[in-house]
Amino acid sequence: MKILIVLIALFPLALLAGAQNTAPVIIGAEGSEIDACLSMGITSQKLNLRSGPGLNYKVTQILANNEHLHICGISKDGKWNSVVLAMDGILDCKVTSPVRNPIQYNGPCSSGWVYAPKVKITAG
Repeated sequence: MKILIVLIALFPLALLAGAQNTAPVIIGAEGSEIDACLSMGITSQKLNLRSGPGLNYKVTQILANNEHLHICGISKDGKWNSVVLAMDGILDCKVTSPVRNPIQYNGPCSSGWVYAPKVKITAG
């Protein structure tokens, strides 16, 4: 019985230890004279939105084919794009104007990372 109580007490700690880290989407990294996210793209197939640039990061949302994205950056290895979802395909999500300094994106739209080869650049 004591072992069961200890296991139940430690279960939340075990979950935290296995939790995936996140890599925030940064906007405005290219300077204060241009849009916070430089490009637009569209998914070329159903695609996972992840909390960071890699398969070891948690899937936060599944994107449909032809989902519109604001592309805000690229991972160091060039395989992943940091993105902001263009809700309804046209909403600017507060990323189509310059920002003074690079900052972490905090909404109003969803953001994360997608596998770059599965995104077709449509503008920028």
